[in-house]
Amino acid sequence: MSTSWKQCSKWALWMLQSQGRVKCCIPLYRMEVLSRWRSACGVSFMRFTSGGVPSGNFGVRPGWLAEGGRFHRYSSLAAGEVEVDVELVEVDAPVEGEASVSEVDREASLGFLKILGLKDEKLTRLVRKYPMVMSRSFKDGMLSLLQTLNVVGISEQLAPRILDKNPQLIFRILERNVYSDNLAYLKSCGLTPKQLERVVRIYPQSLGASKQLQLQPTVEFLLSLGVTEVKIGKVVSLSPYYLGYRHDISLLPKVTFLLSIGVKKENLGKLIMEQPSILCLSIGENIMPKLKYLESVGVERARLGEMICRYPAMLTSNLDTLKLKVDFFGSKGLVGKNLVNLLTLHPDLLGRSLDSLNSGFVNVQKIGFTQDEVCSILKMHPTVLSSTETHLRKKFDFLTTVMNRSLKEVLTFTAFVTYSLERRIKPRHRVFTWLLAEGLLPQKNYSLRTIIGGSEEYFRDRYLGLHPLAEAMYKEPSEVKAK
Repeated sequence: MSTSWKQCSKWALWMLQSQGRVKCCIPLYRMEVLSRWRSACGVSFMRFTSGGVPSGNFGVRPGWLAEGGRFHRYSSLAAGEVEVDVELVEVDAPVEGEASVSEVDREASLGFLKILGLKDEKLTRLVRKYPMVMSRSFKDGMLSLLQTLNVVGISEQLAPRILDKNPQLIFRILERNVYSDNLAYLKSCGLTPKQLERVVRIYPQSLGASKQLQLQPTVEFLLSLGVTEVKIGKVVSLSPYYLGYRHDISLLPKVTFLLSIGVKKENLGKLIMEQPSILCLSIGENIMPKLKYLESVGVERARLGEMICRYPAMLTSNLDTLKLKVDFFGSKGLVGKNLVNLLTLHPDLLGRSLDSLNSGFVNVQKIGFTQDEVCSILKMHPTVLSSTETHLRKKFDFLTTVMNRSLKEVLTFTAFVTYSLERRIKPRHRVFTWLLAEGLLPQKNYSLRTIIGGSEEYFRDRYLGLHPLAEAMYKEPSEVKAK
């Protein structure tokens, strides 16, 4: 978040006044411009007043303030959500009426700007508004920035894009002259060239941020929460705005809030790695409305942390979309405790589209279940909504035609819908059929739960040990038939 130069001018004027460099009749917010004139060097000189009393003549332009024969230069980059880093440096003031840039130098400067990709109206507008782009110092600074970007593997085209969209930001980055150290530090944190390029493209302010006040403390804070060194590059590249925060002011309160609603401290790192932008969300505007809505439909506050850990993206989703999906489950008969259990244990369903959820519900109905029966299955195994009609059809056709069992038997053993047809259902049915045919099991009607539901260890101990060929039958029935 960059701050307007007008606001920065007020802050800088206030600092100059507090240091006794400028005499102003405060309050500064009441200052008015009495007169304005422009020097040859492109600085707009103004006479300010407060309450009708003239307070002095100053030169003002983005990044510059001047009084008398001295210029006071400042640069400003947002250092978080609530503070701004401002520094003042005294430099010699340009002399009124100094010689203008030679035609040769002017053409060279224009050629350089064209090489950067600026053309026609954009170039003319930039030169008119920011004449300092014609100076040698600007050209040298841009060349240094481009070279630094190139060294770490970042496309040189990013700097011209920033210049085109936000010239003031480029000026501030060049004035700070810390971009080389910042890029080196981020690279040392494990960011790849591709990740670095994403950071600079999305949050170019990181090039001019303070490493000691912003970058390093924030990275160390994320690591202290459990983000691994291997994943820190991914987290920062997906949410570069972290680099503009002061962790003690902007991030720590959000961590404290997440802990207060039941997120366990040991899960914070995993939470951030799965959803890097989670600490960039506003508690009041983004997080609380969703949590209050979930509480309104019956989710206990103590279980909200559990939901967030299971599905962190829930907090970044749109509230209206969230409501539509909850309403969908309600329209299908999942209400009250059943709805709460569904949302708490399987909040990832809220990340599915309405079309996908509806298709999944319809697919189960097409097998031959009523809406109430589908709800009975979903209460225990909502992941069935991810199954295609073809997949379900093969599984249930095998149940009814090969195993000769009733479709309704699934309602007493709903876990059947979660098992693999090829890796679990067919092999176990094959072994049971063979054991019964060989007289190795009592002749009775075994339940679907008995055949399919036991653990792998129990099934091996209880059934595969009944005959040496049972293991082979379980794996490769063709070999047993050959023997």
